[in-house]
Amino acid sequence: MEINCLTPVFLLHGLGARPITLLPLELYLNYQGYKNTYRLSYPVDKLSINASVEWVNNELLKRVSKEQEIILIGQSAGGRIANELHTKGWKIKLAIYIGSPLSGAKLLNQLESILPTFVRNALYKKPYDDLKIIKKPKIPPHPHHSITMGWFNTQFDGCVYQNEAKLNQKNHTHLAWSDHRSIFANPRLWWLIVDLIKKYKIY
Repeated sequence: MEINCLTPVFLLHGLGARPITLLPLELYLNYQGYKNTYRLSYPVDKLSINASVEWVNNELLKRVSKEQEIILIGQSAGGRIANELHTKGWKIKLAIYIGSPLSGAKLLNQLESILPTFVRNALYKKPYDDLKIIKKPKIPPHPHHSITMGWFNTQFDGCVYQNEAKLNQKNHTHLAWSDHRSIFANPRLWWLIVDLIKKYKIY
């Protein structure tokens, strides 16, 4: 039975990615009856986390009113940004964070200690300055769920460690044998996200 979900769903890509990355998930959401979906474009590689939050806030305002409830699905740094958007006054019915460095990204500090300076400079992106700071993640006031991945049966997905990407165990799912960058081509993620939306009774 098709679900008619009118709640707008916004998908936020991560560093080094583009909205097209999220297309497989969006198509599956559409197939399941969630037609009011948006893949947002924003220059996350060139902005601080706070500046990206402001940019995304403005993009949301072009599409919906702050009086309307929304769903946020954020990939990697997109999840970190999604976790801050409630501070802009949005009514968030559910936020899903996928491989998101909610408390920072230890890998960046590890790489900085071993890579030559010229390599670090070539790879540098503005949000790294924020993500290198490891701190306790902010627990949002709205319903949320974190999803992590792991190479083989590990807790590391190639970019983020599991303990950096979850807020608590209750609202968390780990997908072993999956990768940070290729997860959106994995049907297990699509099924899980639709199940989560149903769990929170968003129709």
